Amino acid sequence: MMPDIQQEAQPVVLACSLTGKDFVARQQVVSPLMASYQQMQELEDGYAFQFPGESEWMQRLVTFVAEERECCPFLPSNCDMSQIGGQSG
Repeated sequence: MMPDIQQEAQPVVLACSLTGKDFVARQQVVSPLMASYQQMQELEDGYAFQFPGESEWMQRLVTFVAEERECCPFLPSNCDMSQIGGQSG
């Protein structure tokens, strides 16, 4: 029989881990990116943003999501590229 192992619940931090100069530098990347969306839709659990479908934008968005996961791991995100080029996936 396995002994009961009790673990303390770890608090979930709902804040960006960047501070000071790092936070300011990140805002200089995020602000122009978010100002460039073509369409926004409010969802039940957040927002959906549509950006241009060119390959440069796909790379920018994948990089953005990867970097956001480093400093804000509590934010769920995904990239749906099924509508690129007018084709559904």
